[in-house]
Amino acid sequence: MNTTAEKTWADLAVGDYVWEFDPNRRHYTEPVNGRQFGDFIWRECWVKRQIVGENRASWILGQSYSAKKVPKRTRPERGYLISEQELDDACYVNDNRVRLGNEVQRLQYGSDDARKLREVEAILFPEGAA
Repeated sequence: MNTTAEKTWADLAVGDYVWEFDPNRRHYTEPVNGRQFGDFIWRECWVKRQIVGENRASWILGQSYSAKKVPKRTRPERGYLISEQELDDACYVNDNRVRLGNEVQRLQYGSDDARKLREVEAILFPEGAA
């Protein structure tokens, strides 16, 4: 089983685990402040699946109700992660992108806000402005 921190889709082997996004697996926090429902827990949509077999073109993921095939050569564009770190990173982005985007939209025309926006731009576009 491959346990290196820099594992790629091509490095996977039978016995490794991947995380699959299952939009039908929904979990919510307990309701607070008089609300009738809790907040959606996005992380709980990710299900850890073991690679239990392979054929020439696919990995076979074990599931409680059936096996599922995923392409072996190229990572599916969406819906699969290959490490706990990738899951943590995806959850951080999901939980914070709207909040941070809203803060950027609230920036005014002052020099301090211009400095902050230039710092964000330098991080997002290291080769120069888009």
